[in-house]
Amino acid sequence: MSLRAIARRAGVSHAQLARIVAGQRNATPAVARAVATALDALGAECVAGAGRVRRSLTASRRGE
Repeated sequence: MSLRAIARRAGVSHAQLARIVAGQRNATPAVARAVATALDALGAECVAGAGRVRRSLTASRRGE
């Protein structure tokens, strides 16, 4: 996932997020919460996607 995509999802500019990640700025509490929420959602999507891949592997082994 790109910083641009995370920033878009969090509702902050990608330049601002890049500066925060690079240690050039500190995040405000509101920005930190927004980015954390975006990352939580992305993590949940990754977990769900991994589950779908695992199920497809199990189904292919059974010949489905």
